[in-house]
Formats: sequence, structure tokens, C-alpha cells
Amino acid sequence: MKSSIIKSLMLGASVSLPLFSCNSGNGFVLEGSCAADVSDSVYLLYVSGDNLEFPDAALPVDTIRINTSGKTFSWQTNQYQDLRFATLVPLSGNRQNRRNTVNFPLCPGEKLQLSIKGDYFEFDGSAFYHDWRALSDSLQAIQDKAAPIRERFDACMKEAEASIDPDTGEPDSVIYAELMKLNVQMIKFEELYQTMPSRYMKAHPDSDGDIALLGTTEYPLRDSLYMKSKKVLNGRIRKLVEKSIADQQKKLVDNYVRQMNLRKAADETREGMKFADFEAEYEGKHQKLSDYVGRGKYMLVCFWASWSNSCQEEIPTLNDVYSKYKSDKFDMLGVPSNDEALDALQAIHDANIAYPQILNAKDAGLLAYGITSIPSIILFAPDGTIVARALRGKKIEEAVKSALNK
Repeated sequence: MKSSIIKSLMLGASVSLPLFSCNSGNGFVLEGSCAADVSDSVYLLYVSGDNLEFPDAALPVDTIRINTSGKTFSWQTNQYQDLRFATLVPLSGNRQNRRNTVNFPLCPGEKLQLSIKGDYFEFDGSAFYHDWRALSDSLQAIQDKAAPIRERFDACMKEAEASIDPDTGEPDSVIYAELMKLNVQMIKFEELYQTMPSRYMKAHPDSDGDIALLGTTEYPLRDSLYMKSKKVLNGRIRKLVEKSIADQQKKLVDNYVRQMNLRKAADETREGMKFADFEAEYEGKHQKLSDYVGRGKYMLVCFWASWSNSCQEEIPTLNDVYSKYKSDKFDMLGVPSNDEALDALQAIHDANIAYPQILNAKDAGLLAYGITSIPSIILFAPDGTIVARALRGKKIEEAVKSALNK
């Protein structure tokens, strides 16, 4: 049915690339300027160590003062032999203003021209920075062109859902046709975005600014290294390339282990099995699933999140079941998962959810029950045995009613 297609449509996740918008020798030169409305006069400079991550709580390596007359500044060093990452933090009085930090790659042998414009910044400079920005700008241009398509797609999705005929379950045909057309356009933009890095690297085999940019993202860098010359790969970005590949391999292993653990947990908590306990803490209050389940009454437990549209769609049904069947034999519990507690509380208030919640559970419940998608609704017997899993829609009330009539 078209309505089910509507709910399943989604664009593949984009690789999120930081949009920052390296003279001969090993010296690094920084030249910068501040916009007239930038009031900062002193910046603390932090430089990463061998971890090649933007520095967070390390000690600053230097202090950079702004020339108040021309709103310019400069700094240089010969200390580093390979790529590092640096952060400028404005100093307001004796306090650091980390809301307006400036992050940039520090590349030996290059000159960076940095322009601070208040709540954002841009950079350009010699070859390294030119390549970094060229790729970054190319990716941004694709995103800018896709933005109005995505915006209309989101609006059209809501229109299609609102137009669904309650008798046929079908959306308005005109709206649905537009939705399909928009989805095709979005897929084309996604393909263009995903292939842009490899096309740029292939056209610039001797540049390293582009590969350094990609090395700070989730982009599968290892698959593109053959496009680069040995000189580049063995040069100043070598450590970054090695770290990026190692990090990606670790994520693959971690994800595999997680999936195996989820499968094992799902098998151990299938229907007929005893419940698996987990614990969460919020504002000093500790809660366990066993505070509710296995205590002499049927319990319907919903693992959900405030950010999930599918979860929001199920709330009216759950509220209705709670108001109909709440008794000394039946109760309900919500477990906001991978959700901020304050966001969950707001959603609970907005949707008039009356049954109790275990807040700040993070992914504890998901891991305990091998849950890979939400909402996930489980019915437990009075002794804690799992009666039914993966309940949705009408099956929720049917399972509760059947259990209580036994």
C-alpha cells in the first residue's frame, strides 16, 4: 500500500563533512582577521597531540592577541612535522568562551588565512587549505541545492500522511505522485554527494588537503587511497590516514560485536522466556525494570523515543489501552531509549502520557532485549515471563485483552 511506502521512504544517511571552509619548509604560518563586530581581543591556541583530534581540555600552547586597530592577528611555528588540529578559544576577561571556538587543521609547510566573522569562520590559503576548502565548498554546494528539495519532501510527507483515506488507507494520488518525484530527486543528490569526494581525489592525486578533510569524517577513506600518490600517503598526513583507517576498522568490529550481542539478547528474551533486568539513574533516582515487572500484574512496556515519528504514532493507542485496562491486574511502563531525559519529559507532557517512565535509560533496555528498532512493545506476565513481543497497532490491545481474559 502507498501508506506503508510513505512511512518507509528515507534518504540514505549523508556523510557529514565539517565545512571549514598548508610556504616551503616545515614552518606553519597563520594570518587572520576579525570582522568589525567581533569584540574578542585575545585567543588561546590549543594544538592536538598524537591523537589527531581537535583539542578539548589540553593546556594552550600560546596566546594570540588581536591588533585592535586593524582587527588582524598572526602566529607561526616550526614545532610540528606532521598534521595536527588546532582550536582558537576567545578569552573574555579571565574566562574562556567556548561557544565561539574556531577549529582548523595545522599543516606544517603551509600558510592559513583565517577570517573570523562572529558566529562562523572561513579559511583559505596555500595548497593544502585550498584543496580542503575546494572539496568542502563542492560538498556544501550540493547540500545547498538539495536543501529546498529536502524541505519540500518533508512537507509533502506530512501532507501525504494527513491525506490518507481512513477507509482505503491510501493517500491523495496527486500528493503521492509529487512525493515519489521528490524522492527520486533526493536520491540523485545523495549519489552526487557521496561520489564527489572520490571524483575530487581522482582529479587531484598529489593533493593532501582533500584527504585530510575526509580523514576527519566517517568517509571510508581506505577505499580511496589508491587514487593518491605515494608521496602524499607517506607525507605529513600519514598519521591521520593511519588513524582514520584504524578508527573505521574498530567501528566495524564494534558494530559487529554489538549486532551479535543484540541477536543473543533477543534470543534470550523471546516469548516464553523470563524478563531481563536493567537499571537507569536520573537526578539521583535509580530505577530497575524489576521495580515494575514480575510483581504480580501484567505489564506492557514500551521502549520509545521522543524523536521517533513511529513512536509518536503509537502513543494514542497506548494511552487508550492504559485508560481502558489500568487495574490491579494490569499496568504500563515507558522506557525512553537513546533519548535526552528533558526531551522525553516534554513529549510525555505534550502527549498526556500518564503511565510511569524509566528516564535516562540510554540503550540499556535495547541491549537487554536485543531491540534494533523502536517503538518496541513487550507484554510481560505477572511472574515476569514474556508473553508477547513486537506489538504494534491493534495487536497491542488484542494481546492485553487476551492475557487478562485468561
